[in-house]
Amino acid sequence: MLQICERAVLPPGRVRGNACGASLALRLDVSSAFTALDDSDLADLKDEIHERVFARDPDDLFEIEQIGDVWEWHFKPMVELLFRHIAHVAANRTASPPRRKDDILWAVGMAGF
Repeated sequence: MLQICERAVLPPGRVRGNACGASLALRLDVSSAFTALDDSDLADLKDEIHERVFARDPDDLFEIEQIGDVWEWHFKPMVELLFRHIAHVAANRTASPPRRKDDILWAVGMAGF
């Protein structure tokens, strides 16, 4: 789904997590955000978000730490926060769809993407 593994270089040793290093919690945040976009008639934003966020270098998205011979990959806090925000804004039915779209795109830009 994230299509970033092919560019990541894994050093020798074990990698904690799945092959892409994404945690289950963040995958749920990303899934929740994309589901909220679908449910809110904002599905047209998914491609733009994918291109602006997941097309980046893994170094822009992940914090990687070696503990002994185990490599731990975690999404950077801003990435996690961004996808939680997207899910929250998309699900907010009190705001109009154009307002939600503007808010989401603003947040993507402010997060550095």
